[in-house]
Formats: sequence, structure tokens, C-alpha cells
Amino acid sequence: MARENSVYVNAAVGVPYERNETFQFGPDGRQIWHYRKNHPVPGMEPNAPFKNDAPLTQTPIGRLTNVICYDGDFPGLTRVPADIKLVLGMDTPDMGYVHTMRMTRLRTIENGYSMLRADYYGVAAAFDQYGRVVGMLNTTPGKAYTIVAGLPTKGVAPLYSRTGDLFAWLCFCAMLGLSLTGIVRPARATGQA
Repeated sequence: MARENSVYVNAAVGVPYERNETFQFGPDGRQIWHYRKNHPVPGMEPNAPFKNDAPLTQTPIGRLTNVICYDGDFPGLTRVPADIKLVLGMDTPDMGYVHTMRMTRLRTIENGYSMLRADYYGVAAAFDQYGRVVGMLNTTPGKAYTIVAGLPTKGVAPLYSRTGDLFAWLCFCAMLGLSLTGIVRPARATGQA
């Protein structure tokens, strides 16, 4: 299909209780990446965890990357210098909207890439690099769905993508320092009285 239509195809394969993986094929039909889900959903997927980095490939429309469903909730795995992130997932209808609109959307803002989140049995959505909704679609089973959205093909470099959790660690150190100061000062005051 990729070769016949001269397009990039990101295909997902899910085998219940065994594996979740994606394959990307280029316009020439050759396989560009094979990615396996790192974080099975606790209590729902008894699959063994897998360890691989999010793939990244340069294309004429920008740098593409991909993770699968719950992997998108892990900032360390999603911090990739991409322009467009493809996320394939499966949610329940009640969880789909909340998950897609909060956790998934947050990753676009943190990392400055556009995102297309295809979802089976939930909410599919497209976001620009600032987290703005470009397209959204309810994907309850029983029908074939197509989402059409014009995504920016050039990411931005927000501060978080360059510094990571540095600000959070600085806040933690400041809190620890202030807490220790609060403990030491009363002890000195008590000792002087």
C-alpha cells in the first residue's frame, strides 16, 4: 500500500496477551521502523514490558516518531526531537476523551511537535505543536472512520524539551532547603532560650 500510493504508512499489530507493535513503511515500500510497546497497561495487559526507544525518522514532511497508547504517558519516552508524533491507541469510550484531551495533548505542548492520535474505541485527535485541537473524532466501533487534519510539519523547541525536568528538580531542592531551614531555626531558637 505504501509503495502503490507513494505514502508513509504506520501500521499497528496487536496480539492480545502477547504484544503490541507498530511498523512504519516508506513510499518505496521498505520498512523504516519496528517499535514495540514499552509499558503494558497495569491490570489490563499481562504482556511483558519491552525496552526500546521511540523511533525517529527524517522524511520530506519532517521528523516522524511513534509510541503506542500508554507509552505516551511517560515523558522520558516521549521526549523526542520530532516534528510529528504518531500515537496508536485503544481506550474505552469513557476514558478516551479524558486521556486524549489531557495526557496526550500535554505531550504536544511539552515537546513542541504536532500529534495525530489514532484510537480504536475512544477518541482520535490531531493537535498542533501548541496543543490546539486541529481535528477530533469519536471512534466507537462499528463503523469505518477517517480523520482529516492539516498538521504543521515543523515542530518548535519549548523550554521543557530543552531542560526536561530541571525546573521540577530545582523546585524540589528549594523545598528541601526551606524545609531544612525551618527545622534548624526552631532548634537553634530552642537551644538559646
